[in-house]
Amino acid sequence: MKRTFLPLILLPVCLSAEIFSARLGHFETASEAEGARARLSAGLAPYCVTYAEPGEYSVRCLVGSRDADIRQMAVALGVGDFETVKDDPGRIRQLFIDHLYETARAQGAPAACDASRMLAEAFPGDGAVLKQYATLLFWSGRTGEAATQFGRLVSLDPVYRNDKVYLQVRTTLLLEKGEALLEEAPAEVPALIDGEPEAVRNAYDAMLLRVRALIRLGALPKAEAADRALLERYPASAEAEAILTDLLRWQGKYAEAAERLQQSYTLNANRETGKKLAALYLEAGEPGKAEALLETLVAEQPGDLETTRLYVTVLLRLHEKSKAGAAVSALDGQALVTFRKTYPQLYCRTMVHAFEAGAEFAGYSDNRDDDGRVYAGVEVPIARSVLVATAERVWRYGLYDTNVRGELYGAFGNGTWGYLSISAAPDADFLPRYSLGGHLYKGVGHFEFGMGYVYSHYKESDTHLLVPEYSLYFGDRYTWNQKFYWIPESGSYALLNLLKYESACRWEAMLSYTRASSSEKVDIGNVFSHTDADMFRGEGSYRLTPEWMAGAALFYDHYRSDTATFDRRGASVYVKRYW
Repeated sequence: MKRTFLPLILLPVCLSAEIFSARLGHFETASEAEGARARLSAGLAPYCVTYAEPGEYSVRCLVGSRDADIRQMAVALGVGDFETVKDDPGRIRQLFIDHLYETARAQGAPAACDASRMLAEAFPGDGAVLKQYATLLFWSGRTGEAATQFGRLVSLDPVYRNDKVYLQVRTTLLLEKGEALLEEAPAEVPALIDGEPEAVRNAYDAMLLRVRALIRLGALPKAEAADRALLERYPASAEAEAILTDLLRWQGKYAEAAERLQQSYTLNANRETGKKLAALYLEAGEPGKAEALLETLVAEQPGDLETTRLYVTVLLRLHEKSKAGAAVSALDGQALVTFRKTYPQLYCRTMVHAFEAGAEFAGYSDNRDDDGRVYAGVEVPIARSVLVATAERVWRYGLYDTNVRGELYGAFGNGTWGYLSISAAPDADFLPRYSLGGHLYKGVGHFEFGMGYVYSHYKESDTHLLVPEYSLYFGDRYTWNQKFYWIPESGSYALLNLLKYESACRWEAMLSYTRASSSEKVDIGNVFSHTDADMFRGEGSYRLTPEWMAGAALFYDHYRSDTATFDRRGASVYVKRYW
């Protein structure tokens, strides 16, 4: 049963090296004493502990060292019935250390800081008390003050240099200073980290800071090595794994980057990681893998415009234009309008209907008749394929031929596509009277390899034309292509070298050079090659609107034979309408 209880005390700030406490009340059980202590206001409770005495319990609170100070304050507050007790230092010290840690856990470190300061002043040379005060300061976010107190502590006993909280304090100060340097002087950050103890250098945040500084310096190989060291020590870090993927990608190590990201995606198949993995596959030159992944993501959330954009980009890279157009058309009302406004250049590339008309004119340096052609053609989707049909009127050698041809393009998945071709000019004098052909292409990384065959029946003979080729893609805009035309019967050949630049739905430009042997039967771009022919061509087109494009080309051919040398010069123009 409670006999007396002091409801409020004022704590003076004057302490000596001795420890005194105010004894408040007398209680028969520890629970009664704890209940009384708990009823003190939140501001006073941290300064008081339940104290076991012979046969009873009391509440003991930290006070100043002089009775006169306490009595004067007690009289001013109208408080009486207490006594000041000089305590056993060892016993009261440990009680307060335990109590203040419990208070910090229950109410937060700031609630225990001031009482801990008083205890540290009462025991100025006690390492455990000073460590508690420094720790509570750190837990309260007062890192600078915590560092000062830990400095005092380390000067008392160097063993505290390895204290876990002290190392955390040093790490926090390192990070604060390092973050400031990261913007203005990232080169100083690694040296700053190297000046810390090993435990600080190996802290997760410190290792991550080093990686970020090296990235800012552009030292990507060093950043990669530092990030791998970080992952070796902290293998579960998703952040470090994501940074390593970026570092590998920035250095062109696409295959390894995709492999690591695929492992992360397998463990945690979230949507954002899936889109990032698909984009990485595209950069790595593996659009087939990206297509399968994006097809699933688009099906899961059809209205996600960013995923649709990436999906359409991959399909166009795979020459699946009809499928790309269908993916855009599948967007509902407002989503389609937003897609057209947000990605106008990409949208115009998915237009699967087109009409084209043009003309080409050429003259010779000798007395040969001029040649040329006029043509018109359409491009229309058929199921998942695209049909290109063209009719043309060609004149050469003073003769005129009319030709109709068609090409059916289709994609077979996994980066494989091709087309079949057919042409007919029944009464032709110099063009094939009919031809049949097929071409197949396969993408491998940034390369695309192809093989074609064309059988042509002329007025007086037949030819078999083989066309192996390859293309190398430099990003999304530049393409290098080499194509070898070869007629086995005569051994005639032509080697085409072409560089193409494409700014989606804006500019296209091509430069080509062809070296050809003599043959009256190799038809390249509707121009028959002759002995030792060198052919130069430059072409450009501009998308006036998403629906209209205009283009022109200039060409110069130089021919040499045993009997003559002559040049051929000309130009072509064309317009194209999309819908």
